[in-house]
Amino acid sequence: MALSVQKGTVTAPTGVGATNVVSLDASKFSVANPCRALVIWGTFGATNTATDGDARMSKGYVTRNGGAIAQTYVTGFDADTLGTSASSQGINSGFCMKGYATATTMDYTAAVTAFSDTGFTLTWADPPAVAFEVHFMAIGGADCTGAHCGVYTPTLTATQDIALPAGFGQPNVVMFNFADRPDAVADFKNDLTLVFGWDNVTSKSAIYYGAYTAAALMNLYGQTRSDGSWVTSARQASLAARNVWSTDSFRMTYSATNDRASPTTFLALTGPFTSTIGQGVAPIAGTPPVVQDIAHTAATTPKGAFVMGTPLIHAANDTTSVDLGGIWFGGTDGVNEGTAGIVNDDNNTTSFAGVWTNATKVIQNRISPGVAGAPTLMAEADGLISGTNLRLSWNDTDTTARAYYYLILGDAVPVPTLTLPTFQGAY
Repeated sequence: MALSVQKGTVTAPTGVGATNVVSLDASKFSVANPCRALVIWGTFGATNTATDGDARMSKGYVTRNGGAIAQTYVTGFDADTLGTSASSQGINSGFCMKGYATATTMDYTAAVTAFSDTGFTLTWADPPAVAFEVHFMAIGGADCTGAHCGVYTPTLTATQDIALPAGFGQPNVVMFNFADRPDAVADFKNDLTLVFGWDNVTSKSAIYYGAYTAAALMNLYGQTRSDGSWVTSARQASLAARNVWSTDSFRMTYSATNDRASPTTFLALTGPFTSTIGQGVAPIAGTPPVVQDIAHTAATTPKGAFVMGTPLIHAANDTTSVDLGGIWFGGTDGVNEGTAGIVNDDNNTTSFAGVWTNATKVIQNRISPGVAGAPTLMAEADGLISGTNLRLSWNDTDTTARAYYYLILGDAVPVPTLTLPTFQGAY
């Protein structure tokens, strides 16, 4: 048995109804080792570019249960070089990606319309105005026995049980996306939260929050917790804790309630595969390449990893800095990797936004230049697999020890084989 993970990219086409037909690596995925889930994300940039312009980002989950495809997305939009509000966000099901050309005008939608053991088809019923790079991670194999994605609305009560399909079993990992408004609401805010949840012990969250007021455009938060809880909004300072894992469900316990019921999407994975979640910081000293080896807790072979972050140091809530608005998300299978993110200026009466995407690095820390121009690169790293470690190889050192958060996925812990002695001769 083994876990299978594959990182890849496609280019969003501009033709109505155009498709990306993806055949996964046959050495990883087959009928015996089926693909169970997809994580798909992107900004609005051409391959390996950083671009001055509107900050657009979308991320989605896709699963199939009994042949039925389920998919969810979260999306955010911030206009560039404006002193007035032009921001929106959205979260829902039915698509795996959605983007806006303005705060109120949709640019594109994408949905997985075919999903098999060995591949998938991404269909663009509403194509983007400009082609851009789309990242994906495929997850499956014999060690991942089930996957389910969905969207739920917090009840604003103390606890809430989220049901999973009958027979799913107990989740091993749950990932979340959160937005402050249901969909396409131009309410002067772009509030995106990306969360890793693991084994009801540790979680990580990174938040991008844009509010266009005269003195503060961005409010950011990134933190790690060891009590299984995560911050859902920098503005609302709400906490949600996954404190109960059960067969065919998981429970959310809210220690502080939202001021409104804002939807949350999730991806639940089950099976004997292993996972490690944690937090690190970008190196600020050393001669590049600076190597950081992150041990996979189970000491089994990692097959892939997700990494995410903001331009902030760990557990820092930023409301006054001039350049630290942003969020990014990346993935690697040890060979192929990629990352994408958005930035915006902070504490300024004019927004200076931008996007980037890269298919050769798992991490790129970028900040707004504070004036017109592409996001400024501060540091970047390759994501490799070395023995039982996730290895980050930094091409340069940063001036600030910015935090990053990781989720490593690996093979199941081997079951010891009992060998009985062989006796010869008469008894």
